[in-house]
Amino acid sequence: MSFIQQLFSILNLKANVFHNGQYCGNWAINTSGYDFINFHVITKGQCFLTKPDDDDQPELLSVGDILLLPRDSQHCLSQSKHSTAVINSAPSISFNENVPSDATGIVCGYFAYNNPFIKQVITYLPNFIVIEGTDEKHAVLHHLVKALISESTDGNKGSPEVLEHISEVILAIVLRDNLDTEEGIIAANLHPKLSKSLSAFHQAPDQKWTVELLAESAFMSRAAYSELFKKIAKVTPIEYVSQFRIAKGYQMLAKKEAAILDVALACGYDSESAFSKAFKRILGISPSQVKKQSDMA
Repeated sequence: MSFIQQLFSILNLKANVFHNGQYCGNWAINTSGYDFINFHVITKGQCFLTKPDDDDQPELLSVGDILLLPRDSQHCLSQSKHSTAVINSAPSISFNENVPSDATGIVCGYFAYNNPFIKQVITYLPNFIVIEGTDEKHAVLHHLVKALISESTDGNKGSPEVLEHISEVILAIVLRDNLDTEEGIIAANLHPKLSKSLSAFHQAPDQKWTVELLAESAFMSRAAYSELFKKIAKVTPIEYVSQFRIAKGYQMLAKKEAAILDVALACGYDSESAFSKAFKRILGISPSQVKKQSDMA
């Protein structure tokens, strides 16, 4: 299993489409505030994207374009460059109704997640990612988004499992194409000198990993490995090991896969208390809180 596959398995992303309709006349919307990875797909016509504190002219978005907001940034989509409409006041019109030909169709949604480890990923993404529908290199991504829309809006379908898997693939492609591969945890996992050691760790996180063992897996000295790792990943090897283990533990608890002690052992901790201490230090909540939340869900 590749690192990207492992990462999305741990993050357990889920797609939610909350709007599929058209806007006419003088309108403007801002869908930020979910605190998740927000997205829009222009399904008909065109509109303009305005970013806060941006001196550039509003950006034109046309049918087939995708707007992804990894950090749920403030934004405005409107029918004109300098709209005077009150944001989020215009009604949405169903595609079943007759509307003017110049109406704009938009699907809005977000990729929900619970695992805080995703912050390590989106840190290295830009605030706004626009993928043009006419860009041939993103043809696969556009097909996936269309499938996501179809699955989300068809009352006879709407399979949560299908939505989850499609969203994982979409974000995997976005990560692959947009992350800065010079630094960050993705870069470290793709680095020719570091990837082998991290792959070995991911396959057996319950083992007693030290910087010496990681360096040995990479055929490097401890000092050289530590220096390169910190330079690329922006965290120390042991910090990464701890963060990944806790992220995996979070996933196991959220999915009710095992008791806290069993999760601790599977993640490389000798005791429940040691695991709980590290868990609280990294995530700010305790394993028992996560388990209680998952039991109530």
